[in-house]
Amino acid sequence: MRSPNIRYRQGLDQLRGLAALLIVFYHGLHVLSFFPRARGGNPYQFWIRTWNPFMALIEEGHSAVGFFIVLSGFLFSVSALGQRVIYSAFFRNRVLRIFPLFVLLLVVGSVANATAYTFNGVLQTVFMQADFPGAAQGGVFSGMFWAVAVEFQLYLIFPFLHHFTERHGKRWAIACIALCVAMRLLAAGVGPANARDISYSHVLGRLDQFVIGMLAARLFRQLEPRPLPWGLLSLAATGLVLAVLTGFNQLGGYPNSALWKVLWPVVEALAWAPLLIAYTCFAERLPGWFGTPLAAIGTISYSIYLLHNALIAALPRLWYPQLSPDLNSHALLYVLYGIMPVLLALSALSYYVVERPFLALRVSYLNKTDP
Repeated sequence: MRSPNIRYRQGLDQLRGLAALLIVFYHGLHVLSFFPRARGGNPYQFWIRTWNPFMALIEEGHSAVGFFIVLSGFLFSVSALGQRVIYSAFFRNRVLRIFPLFVLLLVVGSVANATAYTFNGVLQTVFMQADFPGAAQGGVFSGMFWAVAVEFQLYLIFPFLHHFTERHGKRWAIACIALCVAMRLLAAGVGPANARDISYSHVLGRLDQFVIGMLAARLFRQLEPRPLPWGLLSLAATGLVLAVLTGFNQLGGYPNSALWKVLWPVVEALAWAPLLIAYTCFAERLPGWFGTPLAAIGTISYSIYLLHNALIAALPRLWYPQLSPDLNSHALLYVLYGIMPVLLALSALSYYVVERPFLALRVSYLNKTDP
């Protein structure tokens, strides 16, 4: 996505588009296959444990949230290196980026679920605390609000993280990562929340991923000018992501709430970061017929992110042919042929009407000299 502060790199939009599509397939598989069989019970009993790395990627597609966090840290840092971030201007841009579509869906969700409406819940959600109990209950329209809230909480502190990393160096950033792990371990040891929920659903489990993205940006700036075999490195980095997620799946995947989950955010981020670096360097060499449509999906990825749950819930009520006798295969096929075309069209419309006009109001937030 083009910005007045960041040099446009098509590879980042392509990766953002792929991550958004992964989230759609992940939720589609669960909602259309696991939930009907659970009949109100525990859908985790149908969790797929597989050695097929591509199926493991979809089954553990929640990892795309971690990728988005790493990408955010990378994206902000890669343009801000050696410069000072003006907090007020940075905050203005983040509000213009996040709030218009977010507020629209908050209104739609409140209307669609009027009996669950509470003023305090709406207020809590507007103040980006949707990752905690008491937030607005907008049904499928608010399904991703928790993740947006966590990202926004990270945006609030990025200028400080950037300043401290610039001043104190990578050692400070690594120490920050270690402190996050220690705090998660402490929280899991004394609180009723388990290690999985602490690590997955709140900023405490995502801050170190954001910092890893910031460190990846610094490594990227060192490596980008070098004539390395970026295509082969991208394949190797893809293999690393698939191997890590397959191993994670074999250990029980998302349903597992064991204490080792306090380490998972770091492992997950370190798996995604090499792909982010290598593919961003390689993407410029891809032909336009492949790269341009994928980048276009990345441009509308925020709309895809917020709208897909509503379509997964609504479209099967209108048209739901049986595409395979196997429910897992049927769910994935229906996402591909039934949901995806409508979702891309609706997301493009949403981007054009809601997102793009506000994005045009963004300002420069970088100061060339850092006193």
